Parts: sequence; structure tokens; C-alpha cells
Amino acid sequence: MLHKRFGLMMGLMLAFALVFTACAPAPTAPADTAAPADTAAPADTAAPADAEAAPTEEAAEGSRRSDEVIEIEYWQYFFEDRVTAMNALIEQFEAENPGIKVIH
Repeated sequence: MLHKRFGLMMGLMLAFALVFTACAPAPTAPADTAAPADTAAPADTAAPADAEAAPTEEAAEGSRRSDEVIEIEYWQYFFEDRVTAMNALIEQFEAENPGIKVIH
């Protein structure tokens, strides 16, 4: 009985694998690419002196405005002990990271 069940399960898994493989889109052939024409080497240019300077704080933050509030939604199963512990951690995180609001 065990061998029959094992064989049946293996057969079903094989059938599903074949069906899912058949549903995959066919791979496309890569387009023929011609060899690039001879190009002239670019002239040596000196880098500006400020190019190696460290990025400013504004550049590191990207396009985020200082008055913009980012919201992060956090979800978990309801276990009273975990909820109270997580709320304490969220308060600590929000105090250390102004501008980020955690929705829990």
C-alpha cells in the first residue's frame, strides 16, 4: 500500500511539473548583433577636484524632503506580550528616526 501511494504521488508530481513547464513562455532567440564599428578612444580628461568629495547629506538622502514623513506599516499576529514589546521598540525607533512613522 505504501509503495502504491508513493508511486501515485511521484506520478502526480511529475504530471504537475510537465504541465507547469509546458505553460512557460518559449525562450526568444537573441537578436543578431553586428560587431561595433571602430570608434575613436575618448580623450583623457581630468576629473574635477570636487568629484572625489564625499556626498552631502542631502544627496545621501535622495529626493526626500526634510519635512516629509515616511510611513512603514508593520503587521504581526496578535500576541499580547509581543504587541506590548513591539510597541516599546516602535516608540524607541521613532524617537531615534524622526520623520519615520511606524503604523502597527
